[in-house]
Amino acid sequence: MQNLGSIGTVAAWKDIAGKPATFKPSAHDHAVEDITDWPTTFPPAAHDHAVVEDEESGLEAADTIQELAEALSARIADLDDRLSLIEEAPEE
Repeated sequence: MQNLGSIGTVAAWKDIAGKPATFKPSAHDHAVEDITDWPTTFPPAAHDHAVVEDEESGLEAADTIQELAEALSARIADLDDRLSLIEEAPEE
């Protein structure tokens, strides 16, 4: 009997008996340079910059960076006004 493994025959996929219907993928890694459809840029994911209320400072919550900037500007203006009142107060 001849060892058929040494002949190097090629079988058609449909002719291979006992093969599984599906092949479960195994855990593995790929180097980025090996991925042919790797994007050159990644757009930012949808997100927000909500700021929660800060009880210590009294700063209210803000839903956007713009709202936070406006709240901080108002806080700074308020502190500037208070400082000017202190500076203008007559000494006793």
